[in-house]
Amino acid sequence: MKFSYSSVVTAAIALLPVVSAQGMGFFIGYCTGNIPTIPAINFTGLCLEDSALGVKDTDYSSAFPAGINVAATFNRTLMRQRGVAMGQEFRGKGVNIQLGPMMQVFSCYPSEVYLDNTSDRNFMRAPASGRAWEGFGGDPYLSGEGAFETITGIQSQGVQAVAKHFID
Repeated sequence: MKFSYSSVVTAAIALLPVVSAQGMGFFIGYCTGNIPTIPAINFTGLCLEDSALGVKDTDYSSAFPAGINVAATFNRTLMRQRGVAMGQEFRGKGVNIQLGPMMQVFSCYPSEVYLDNTSDRNFMRAPASGRAWEGFGGDPYLSGEGAFETITGIQSQGVQAVAKHFID
C-alpha cells in the first residue's frame, strides 16, 4: 500500500492534538522513556529503555560485555551475537526501543576540558573519560562496525535500536 507524502502529513497533523494530549517523557512509567497508550487510535504505547550493558532497573537481567571489550575482539560474529542476546532480553522485558548502542567517536568540543582533565569525553583515547567504555573505541571504522553488528542483532529481535551520542 502506497501513501502520498501529503496524505501522511495530513494524517500526522490530524493526530497531533490526540498525541499531544497524552503526554510523553522520561520517568512517567516503568521505562526510562515512555510514549503512553492512545486508545483513540489503537496505539499500545512504547517503552524506551536505556543501558549500555543490558536492561536497566529490572530484576534478573544480564550484564553484557561493554562495547569497548566487544570491540577488542575484532570479531563481527561476537558483536552481532551480543546484539541478538541484548535484543532478546530487552524484548523479553517488554522494551520496544533500546536507547543504544553508544557509538560516539568524536566530540564537537575538542578544546573543552572536563573536570577529569580530558577533552573529548567519550573518546576512548582518554580512558578516564566518563562513559567511553560504552562505545567501541576511538577508531571510526571499528566503531562503525561494532555499532552496525550490534544494531543488526538488536533489531533482528524486534527491538528498535537507537544509536546515541553520535555527536556530542
